[in-house]
Amino acid sequence: MEPLARVTPRIFAAIDNFAAKNDVRYYLNGICIQRNPAGGIVVVATDGHVFGAIDDPDGWIADGHNELIVARPTKRMVSAIKGKHKILVPVDRLLIMKNCQVLACGQDVPPFDPMSFFSDASEIIDAKFPDWRRVIPKRSVASESEPEAPPPGEPYFGHTKLGQFVAAAEMLCEGKSGGSAYMHTETFGPNTASIVRISCSTIDPGRFIGVIMPIRVDGVELTLPEWTKQEAAPAPAPVQATKPEPLPEKPRYRFRGGELIDQPAQPKAA
Repeated sequence: MEPLARVTPRIFAAIDNFAAKNDVRYYLNGICIQRNPAGGIVVVATDGHVFGAIDDPDGWIADGHNELIVARPTKRMVSAIKGKHKILVPVDRLLIMKNCQVLACGQDVPPFDPMSFFSDASEIIDAKFPDWRRVIPKRSVASESEPEAPPPGEPYFGHTKLGQFVAAAEMLCEGKSGGSAYMHTETFGPNTASIVRISCSTIDPGRFIGVIMPIRVDGVELTLPEWTKQEAAPAPAPVQATKPEPLPEKPRYRFRGGELIDQPAQPKAA
């Protein structure tokens, strides 16, 4: 069985965060692998509200194919890609077959070969993937020398959609061991899509690009509230502590054996 494509495992698992789940547009429930004219492949997925795309210079797609829509990896496959299982040789490639995905190391190997670390069932989705490049927003330009300023205000994003980019960044930077990942957003107004970029020690800034669609939030001011502009109230002066009254001295009794030999003087009567 010949592979149809080869993908860097963590790239495939990172882009999986942007794929739809149980969408009626069945082609959005997969991950698209496209031939990159500059070399390698581009891996992209979208759920209609966000999309993420990244080039994989180490990947390839078989001759006769310019695009493949592959089923999303299973949870077991993602767990294996994350390195949750102890293995002697680190995996470095994910082979896409017609009916399965094979996590392998060192060379292109068929499923269940000793050099294949993990294999799981999969499928190729027969459909045409949307033209995601048309969704990338472009700043309108009044002239070549003087760009038109974007409208005032910044967009709101759903927190779960931002979380998809966070999950992708964590996968790309290989978890905590890969250092920190950085995200940058480029906005074009309160009602337009924004570009998201991810950079980390394992991914150069120009390799990942994503888009997130805004949501409408009514009745929320986009300016800073007044309490953020005022100086903090001065702290109250400390209260002088009063010296407590001394406690009366307890009477002292002296005994010899069981006989009282001394007792405190009784206060004189007034």
